[in-house]
Amino acid sequence: MKAKNKCVAVILAGGKSARMGHPKGLLDFFGTYWLLEQLKRLKLAGIRTIYIGLGYDAEAYFNAIPILKEAQKVGAFWLGIKVNVSVNTTPELGSFSTLQMILNEVSSFEKLLIIPIDVPLLNQQELRALLKQKEQLVKPQFQKQSGHPILIKGEVVGDLLKLPKLARLDEFIKSNTKYTLKYWDCLDPQVILNINTLEIWNNYKSQSLAVTG
Repeated sequence: MKAKNKCVAVILAGGKSARMGHPKGLLDFFGTYWLLEQLKRLKLAGIRTIYIGLGYDAEAYFNAIPILKEAQKVGAFWLGIKVNVSVNTTPELGSFSTLQMILNEVSSFEKLLIIPIDVPLLNQQELRALLKQKEQLVKPQFQKQSGHPILIKGEVVGDLLKLPKLARLDEFIKSNTKYTLKYWDCLDPQVILNINTLEIWNNYKSQSLAVTG
């Protein structure tokens, strides 16, 4: 019997990036693409299986990072990470439809970390602490304002797949009465940061360091 992955991650990168004017995952972050920087941060936290959902700019991602094209269907390894890529053919339905597409494909797991491409991962100490939370739904918050990434347990997936493609994960969490829910307090304001303009991106970069290796 195949063992479950303790935790896998999903990066949602299927949006239009209209305000940014450039695919967010392909922004330059000190010589590497932002998407790859996020992969490195997840690896440091101990995650070795990552699913990436693309959409509007899939071809741009494939041209810039060829291994993403290779990672469709059966996956590919990058820096010791098993990367799996799927393309949402109806990205206009929103990020939840991209999440559902991946949930239909993801292999067995105990926990799933859901990361929008425009939200930086929180610092390593607190990211590791988040991954240790035991509730079925965990949403980090900074100064009572909730953000991302969201951690869910495997038993939640069935109900997420029953929802309409136009549904919203945050609304599902708010209306939830079935699963244990925790708004997890953290000290890292990155959980509420939305990088959707070049001005916000440049401000973020000016205060950041890249993960090496």
